[in-house]
Amino acid sequence: MKQGFFAIVTLLLAACASGPHFPVNDVNTELRPAGASQASVVGQRVLWSGMIIANHAQQDHTQLEVLAYPFDFQQKPDTDARTQGRFLANHKGLLDPAEYAPGRLITLKGRIAGSLEGKIEEMAYTYP
Repeated sequence: MKQGFFAIVTLLLAACASGPHFPVNDVNTELRPAGASQASVVGQRVLWSGMIIANHAQQDHTQLEVLAYPFDFQQKPDTDARTQGRFLANHKGLLDPAEYAPGRLITLKGRIAGSLEGKIEEMAYTYP
């Protein structure tokens, strides 16, 4: 089990690549990344899962870009389902790009901290 705290560009999340179930009694299970860019959701706790698209090691943190999927009964990403948008996660310190590589599945729990404007290829996108 891999655990750590993520300061998501807009989320503060605890990460778990595989392992035990997160309690869901303190999270908004209805909020999805595609709808989480408004200021009104800042501070809400969420449980999200998905597939790592990119790992960007910075000077003092690592930023993961994640393609969100709903999670199944084991809280693992259901990659057969329709995607739910994208989100960014910042972890204080290094998450080795070989271990947290594109294509790896991940489940994260934490608090939405805001949003960040970016692009998906040439299209503008607001990342929670």
